[in-house]
Amino acid sequence: MRRRQLSVRLSEREIKALISSASAVGSPEEAGPHELARIRIGDRLLVVYRTGKVVFHEGLRGLVRSVMERPSGASLGSDEAGKGELTGPIVVAAVALGPESTLDLRMAGLDDSKRLRGTRLRELASLIRRRAESFCVLSISPERIASIWSRGSLNRLLAGWHRRVLERAASSAGEVETICVDSFDRRALSEALSDLARSLRARLILSHGAEEVCPSVAAASVLARSERDLLVEAGITGGKWRSSRRP
Repeated sequence: MRRRQLSVRLSEREIKALISSASAVGSPEEAGPHELARIRIGDRLLVVYRTGKVVFHEGLRGLVRSVMERPSGASLGSDEAGKGELTGPIVVAAVALGPESTLDLRMAGLDDSKRLRGTRLRELASLIRRRAESFCVLSISPERIASIWSRGSLNRLLAGWHRRVLERAASSAGEVETICVDSFDRRALSEALSDLARSLRARLILSHGAEEVCPSVAAASVLARSERDLLVEAGITGGKWRSSRRP
């Protein structure tokens, strides 16, 4: 049976721990210009890139997982797809991940959906639906967006949709330690989510590039993007709903 090469993204601290652990049992080789380290352990190779991506022989799965930081509790994250488009639906998703499902999905290659395409995106979306503690996906048609946008800014509408999917996902999850959302509009999100975080006794994290640091947000981005791709492939594109003005 052919051995597979796997890949994950690790934090700086995890990378330091991995290089140290791998070097202790393997033989470092000369790293390429875009690599931090290249280490051979027997006939198995592990390559650490400067971007934080690690590519490794599947036989080194245990070593890589051993340096990954295990979350202390469950995280609830949300993200959207389609906001930056001129046409088509907007899809907002929320995902709750526990400590084990977080590690499982990271080991499976969980990443920001913008780095994923086609079959790989759909495979990860399917795995997330199976492994998540809970999830919720909301699709808003172009016609619906056009009909309600005049009531307020798009960011405020979007914050409300994030609130809706987070609330529904939370209702099916256990205790949540953090709620994490990409901060596209801190004021609108704070107004929409602060009381939800208080009611769940969860810490609210609003951060630019949240999908890079919160696996639950990365998982939500995958569900949102894969669902939107399916809708567009099915012909649900609609007319132009976004004007030239900033939302």
